[in-house]
Amino acid sequence: MVDLVNLEAEEKFFEQVLKTHVGKLAVDQQGTHIIQKVITSFTEANRQFVFDEIKEDFLSVSKTSHGLCVIKKLVANTTFQVNRDSMVEFISQNAIELIQDPYGNYAVQEIMEKWKGQNFTSLYNKVKGKIAQLSIQKFSSNVVEKCLEMSDPEQRADIIRHIAKIDKLVSVMRNSFGNYVVQKALFLADDETKKILADSIYENIPIIQDKKIKVKWAQLLQSSIESYPSLLGKYDLEKYLIEVQIQRNTRSPNELEYMRNVNDFDEDDG
Repeated sequence: MVDLVNLEAEEKFFEQVLKTHVGKLAVDQQGTHIIQKVITSFTEANRQFVFDEIKEDFLSVSKTSHGLCVIKKLVANTTFQVNRDSMVEFISQNAIELIQDPYGNYAVQEIMEKWKGQNFTSLYNKVKGKIAQLSIQKFSSNVVEKCLEMSDPEQRADIIRHIAKIDKLVSVMRNSFGNYVVQKALFLADDETKKILADSIYENIPIIQDKKIKVKWAQLLQSSIESYPSLLGKYDLEKYLIEVQIQRNTRSPNELEYMRNVNDFDEDDG
C-alpha cells in the first residue's frame, strides 16, 4: 500500500498514522518492511519524522537485525547534510557502546562507508581512547580496522601511533582479533608511522611464548619492510625464521598437518 502513495497529502496521512511508532515498527518482523518502504518511497522532506525517530531510538533500533536493515535503508537514502551531521555526532557520542554490539558495529560501519565525505574525527578520537580494549574484541575490532581504512593520512597516522603505544602490545598481537588490527595498521602506515609501529612490534616479538605466533610476526614484519631500505637490516628477524625452519625439518608429516590446521593466533595469556 505504501508503494502506491504518490501525493503529498497521502504522505502526510501516513506520517500522522506512523508518527511516534517508528522505533517500535523498525524492530518488528513485519513493521520493519513498512518503515523501509516509507524511506524508499516518500520524499526526504516528508519522511523527516522517520529520521528523527530512528535517531532518537538509535541505540535500541541498531541492536537488532530488523532495525539494522532500516538503518541501512535510511543511511543510503539520506542526503540532507544537517541530518548526516547530526547522525554522525550521535554515533560518535555513543561509539563505544555501539561498536561493541553484534549489530550496532555494522550500523556504524555502514555510515562510515556510505557517507565518506563526513568528518569522523570525533568517532576516531573515541576509538583511540580505548584502542587496546576495542582491538581485541570481535565486533569492535572490525570498526577499528574500518577507521584505519577510512581515515585520511593524518588521522590514520595518529591512530597507528596510538596502537604502537599500547601497553603490552603483545597481548593484542597474539589475540585472534587484535592481530588483524595490528597487521592492517602496519601495512597501511606511512614511512614515519611504519617505523614507529615496526619498532614496537619488534620489541614485543621476543615476549611471545608461542613459537608459531612469534615466527608469524617475524614473517609479517619482514614482509612489511621489504620496500623500505631504511628499515632493512634494522631488525634481526632471521633468528626466528631459522628457528622455525629447523623445527620443520625435524617434525613428522602428522605434526606438520596439525600445524596447518591450528589457529595461527590466540595464544593464552598464562
